[in-house]
Amino acid sequence: MTDVKTESRLPVALAEKIFSVTSPAVRNLRLGYESALDHLSVTEQQLQRCLESLAIEKAQGQKLTKQLNTSVAAHGRVKDEYEKAVTAFKNKQAELKTLSKTLAQYQQQMTDLKSRYDLVCSAISPVNNPSQRYLAFKTLLNDSLLPFINRVNVVVNEAEQMMKIRAVDDELRMADSLAAFSERTIVAVAGGFSSGKSSLITSLFADNDVRLPIGIEPVTAIPTYVFHADNVAVRGYPQGGGFFDVPIGIYERLSHKFVEEFGFNLRDLLPFMSLEVPMKDLRNISFIDLPGYNPGDRGGSTGGDQAASDEFIAQGQALIWVIGLDSNGTVPRDDLDKLWSLSELNIPLYVVLNKADLRPQAGVDEVLDQIAEELMLNGIPYEGISAYSSARGSELAFRERSLMEVLSEWDRPRNALDLVVEKLSLVLDDYQQALEQDVKNRKAKASLLKALELNLLEIGAFETDISTAEFDVEKYMSEPVDKKEQSSAAMIIQQGILGALLGSMRSVNATSVTAVAEGANDSDMALSAEVDGLNTRADQVNQIRDQLQGLRQDYCTDQSNKHLEELAKIKRGLNSWRVKKAV
Repeated sequence: MTDVKTESRLPVALAEKIFSVTSPAVRNLRLGYESALDHLSVTEQQLQRCLESLAIEKAQGQKLTKQLNTSVAAHGRVKDEYEKAVTAFKNKQAELKTLSKTLAQYQQQMTDLKSRYDLVCSAISPVNNPSQRYLAFKTLLNDSLLPFINRVNVVVNEAEQMMKIRAVDDELRMADSLAAFSERTIVAVAGGFSSGKSSLITSLFADNDVRLPIGIEPVTAIPTYVFHADNVAVRGYPQGGGFFDVPIGIYERLSHKFVEEFGFNLRDLLPFMSLEVPMKDLRNISFIDLPGYNPGDRGGSTGGDQAASDEFIAQGQALIWVIGLDSNGTVPRDDLDKLWSLSELNIPLYVVLNKADLRPQAGVDEVLDQIAEELMLNGIPYEGISAYSSARGSELAFRERSLMEVLSEWDRPRNALDLVVEKLSLVLDDYQQALEQDVKNRKAKASLLKALELNLLEIGAFETDISTAEFDVEKYMSEPVDKKEQSSAAMIIQQGILGALLGSMRSVNATSVTAVAEGANDSDMALSAEVDGLNTRADQVNQIRDQLQGLRQDYCTDQSNKHLEELAKIKRGLNSWRVKKAV
């Protein structure tokens, strides 16, 4: 760019030279012009520099625009890749969640499997150090009593007697393993599945961190003795004897489902357990938490719930029957039938209507009255009925007597060993009475049989000579019997023997008629028929004698007397064990 100051500078005219001497204004004008011209030159230079700078900025702007366009395109690609990465991440996250869930399931399965493995290993290698007292009882039981019961079938309720013996063995074994248990009063807690038996017992615990297995499905799989102790402890008692400690975490998972996954009936290996836990008030009661008596069609490895419940109920000095009010408004028919059958045990019964908090108070009172009436109409005695809430740990209402009043009455020390001896003695007494009655019946029948033989001999029933045998069986059986001399048993015996004789003689008569019809006029045929009649008559007499001999053997009392002698020996063994126990 040309210097503005040089090109625009005005020449000094003559007039200016003249006037500038005399006129300062002219000089000032020249100075102002030149100053303005200098400013213009400077401004022009600044403008030039701005233009150059602008050109540079423009070039840079174009470059930046190009870079921006390139960045925008790259950003779009990055955004697409980012969105793809986010989608892939979310997919991986979902997959990881699924895998984590699967892993947790496998870990749980592995934990369950290890728990079951550890439980079985502990059960097959328990601490087994029974006392000499218990060993003496087992010897008496296995070597004498059980073989005796297996051979002697004289009682009508043999299965019930075996159940009582098993209950005695379990109870004595518990008392031998835990000294504290021998001082407890046993209270069985039974009822239908999911009625709230376990939650009822748990509500009595002082330690809220410990609980029996609880759920809406059948949960209690192994009968468990629950009683007070200062420290929490769980033990298992295998079938072969001894005991082992069970971690509380494993015990709390011993539901039907957990047990069924063993693949066999765990109760065959582990028939019962014990839980020692601090209780709020009850220090002398041992509850038995039992499986529901009505598991339905579950079958499988836990299908014997009813048999297990019956066996352990027989141990109790008292029974609490639990009905869940969440599904029942009265006593179910099955429960009534079961309570009626259990009334033969002659132990106190208390009925608890659990989950009463799910009903309005007016409905609770109505149900209490209705159940009281049903129990009365069915002839089932009871100590009281309680509407109870396990969730709250409190009683809402009751009839007759409150639950805690009755439990406090039952909360008394007892001597388990004395009760065991008493229960077993009652079983032996039942067999003794049955055997003595059997001997009495056999003697009575043998006496009647002898009288019958004398009567038959007197009237010629054993004569084989037709000409002298005037015995008419049908006439003899149709004659009236002197009721003062013959009992109904004698009549039955006579009817049985003579009935066979009558049938034989009728067959002989039929043979004779046939012979006559085919030519009895011929003398040879008549003689042959008479000989056959003689042979048949002899056969009949021999048959009667054989029948009488068989009856004499049936009515012999020798074997029953031997059984009584053996039973007396077993009783002496029990008394000897009682003396050792007392010592």
